[in-house]
Amino acid sequence: MNPEILFCDTCEEDVSNDKLAHCRYLRHELLEKPKKSIKDLTEKEENTSEKIYQFAKTKIKKCIVLESDSSQVFALIENNGHMETLDLSSTKAKSLFRYSYYSQTGNNHSEDAYASALLLIKAKAMHGGAPRETVYNRISMVDDAIYYDLTTPDWKAVKITRDFVKVVPLDLSTPVFSRTQSQKQQFMPIFDGKNSLDDLMRLLRIPLGTRQIFKIHLISMFLEGFPIPIMLIIGEHGSIKSTISKSVKQIVDPSGAQTISLSGNTENIILSFHNRYCICFDNVSKIDQTKSDILCKAVTGDGNAKRKLYTDSDEIIYDYKRKIILNGISPNLEFPDLVDRTIIYVTEKISEDERITEEEFNKKFYVLLPLVLGQIFQTLSDAMKIYDSVKTEIKSPPRMADFTVWGECISQMLGYEPLSFCNYYKDKIKLHSLDTNESYPIISIVEDILKNIDHYEETVQEFYNAVKTRAELECIDINSRHVNFPKAPNKIKEHITRLKQNFRTIGLEIDIAPHTKRDGRHPRNRQVIYITKIKNTIAHYDDSQPLPPLSSLPDAIQEQINDTIGSDTDRDKLVQTALSLPYLAKSPPDFPIGQGGNHGRNTSDMETK
Repeated sequence: MNPEILFCDTCEEDVSNDKLAHCRYLRHELLEKPKKSIKDLTEKEENTSEKIYQFAKTKIKKCIVLESDSSQVFALIENNGHMETLDLSSTKAKSLFRYSYYSQTGNNHSEDAYASALLLIKAKAMHGGAPRETVYNRISMVDDAIYYDLTTPDWKAVKITRDFVKVVPLDLSTPVFSRTQSQKQQFMPIFDGKNSLDDLMRLLRIPLGTRQIFKIHLISMFLEGFPIPIMLIIGEHGSIKSTISKSVKQIVDPSGAQTISLSGNTENIILSFHNRYCICFDNVSKIDQTKSDILCKAVTGDGNAKRKLYTDSDEIIYDYKRKIILNGISPNLEFPDLVDRTIIYVTEKISEDERITEEEFNKKFYVLLPLVLGQIFQTLSDAMKIYDSVKTEIKSPPRMADFTVWGECISQMLGYEPLSFCNYYKDKIKLHSLDTNESYPIISIVEDILKNIDHYEETVQEFYNAVKTRAELECIDINSRHVNFPKAPNKIKEHITRLKQNFRTIGLEIDIAPHTKRDGRHPRNRQVIYITKIKNTIAHYDDSQPLPPLSSLPDAIQEQINDTIGSDTDRDKLVQTALSLPYLAKSPPDFPIGQGGNHGRNTSDMETK
């Protein structure tokens, strides 16, 4: 036992043992020894943090800085015989190092000590030249291989190439994956279920006419590197929309909350995309412009940023490309960009005598799940083998071009006829486009205006008056909030920009530009709308056809041509230069619009830069 030590104020020294007894006998004033100074405590804390830092270095095999956000650092650590990835800013990182340090030393220290050690590790990574890499969530496509994180405790993944499909450990040689608290472990695939997807279609009661595209759509959701259309499942009450949605989510990216609501605020929706590879929004009804934009960006791949603290200018960067499932009885799809990125599936109501309990369904589903995963992974491997050849066969894919090519590869590997998927998908797009055209009466009105003429040019104000008059003659209530019609002339440009792709599908190219000439045709600097039938644009005239006069082009474009190449330049140079200008739509020369009756074949590929 340590001897008692006190401070004798009379003797002005520390006393113990016999000396202490003597001071007590003399009734000296005895005091407890003063506690260590703040300086002593700080030095001890610093020593502890240094020990934890040195310990952590023995566990960390590699540090990386996130490619999209230089403030985020991840560490690959060795733990229980396998490699794991840790976000060094997370609570899990501090918890894991606290547990590992205690297990090895028997010492437990304050949270500040661990936080200080991890901050030093982060600082050295950020400023000491650690490599910048992408960190993936659930699935990655790197170096002609697909990696699917099974989220097992020993950090295993399925690696898919054109030559093999096998389970591999995630380590320093594989892509880096992070795991969120919502993710769940996936079943280990079984590779002897050749007809498992057909069994799944029957269990989910997918209509026969849509089973081909539904299976392809499901498999394509494992293609992390490419934009894949939103899967929208609609149907009346009792048509197992939610069950189908949850099943697809479970196959692609199982998580604790299989479905969430789209009605939350924007920040929460973005955070949900950040934390999940595949996200399912349940019982969707109203999709406004803001949510439509968020969904479109999530499909094509985009980033969002928010301020980290109100006390500084740092930001948190969310960068993702996600797979999305929506379901609802009749969700509105008012925005063309969202329609272009969506495939709609209509479910059928189940009669009472055909309905089964959730327990029965789950029992059948989870028996199928490992077999379905095995067939999906093998199909992807087979599709990789023919990707290059199929890509050359598809001359003019629609807007979701990567999905079209991969979908055709998957379709053929599932045993369907060549190009049957492409044709089916294009028919779906046309059908969706017709639905959009019906939702926006201005499309049919403009089409009627151009019925007997090839070119229309008028100020935006006059154009608005014309379409408004025609709408009123057709008894369209343009003031109703349920009618998608510009409420004022200053809304025309926004409306037209949103619908440009839809106008192209009916053979019309529309542009709005200021009139800059003093020629009396329009007031100078007034916004003018130009509408031209696509078959008559300069991009598709051959040598035997006369060029339209320059006066038929917008003034701003005509001036740009004259300034660039002069007004007396020969025809070939004029065409070559004009095609590079932003006003003119382009399409591949092998498929000119209007050739062989092909008036709408390639309009979805046209670009206006």
